[in-house]
Amino acid sequence: MRKQYQETFAQVRASGRLRMEVMNMTEQERSGGRRRFPKAALIAAALALALAGTAIGAELLGLTVNFVTGSSWCENESPSTGYEILADRALMPAGRLSTEALELAASTGDGVCYRGFPTLEEGKSFWGLELPENPMLNIPQMMTVLTGSGTYTGECVLRMSCQGGALMWSDLETRYSVPRHSQRPVTVWLTASIVTENAANLDYENARNVGRYFNAEPDDVVQSYEEYVTPSGLEAVIITSHVIAWSIEPEAAQVARELRSTSAVFVRDDILYELTVNDFAFDVGEDACFRYKEEDALEILKEILDAYE
Repeated sequence: MRKQYQETFAQVRASGRLRMEVMNMTEQERSGGRRRFPKAALIAAALALALAGTAIGAELLGLTVNFVTGSSWCENESPSTGYEILADRALMPAGRLSTEALELAASTGDGVCYRGFPTLEEGKSFWGLELPENPMLNIPQMMTVLTGSGTYTGECVLRMSCQGGALMWSDLETRYSVPRHSQRPVTVWLTASIVTENAANLDYENARNVGRYFNAEPDDVVQSYEEYVTPSGLEAVIITSHVIAWSIEPEAAQVARELRSTSAVFVRDDILYELTVNDFAFDVGEDACFRYKEEDALEILKEILDAYE
């Protein structure tokens, strides 16, 4: 059963998006003003929740967060420091998705399939699920996803994992450019994900989980956590992960050495949403260069959360 789970869900846990984003950054994005972040100061400011493998709360929000030093899902992975979130959401009836999506799952058989859509509206229509509108997320950007089966381009990319032609889990990912008054626009990723009732034969606790792992040693990762409730009552958790020495593929190593990722996670109508701002530094330690201030990433995610009705 565990092997079946790993084979079905392994790809949704990967941090390939980070590698894709850093490899596809424009030259303009790579040449922002320099900011100094001495490594000692980073570690001292870590608020650090050194809570590897320990649940740190948010049960009242329907989200339980664990900071981990290795994936509990994939036994053969390299050390994967990061976080895992147990989401209190029901398995979704597959019939809620569109006929087109279910036909694609049936034709896929076993494995993971992707489809890119020229516009976000086309992607949402194909998926068949209603997603909440947000006035701050109105400038979708073209994106490219590189996979073993091909390259997919569009304003959004749909991913579906199937077994025997039945849809197990699926997510729809897009990214937005969010204008800022006093600085460059901020790129915000939005992923909406569901797990269907076809996954009921798997470990239910695992099926509800989401996670993000960074290819780095535990001593090189600083993480902090915050619960946030919007004026309208939307409940979210916000996690900031600072990878001080990021190990990525050799071809990408010349681009980024240090990573800061800020994510806001919430559940609505059994759909889990993750808003993410990824920021990269092009040197290490005192010469670290980021595009955004850490407080700006937190601020913009809270503004986006507040904009949901």
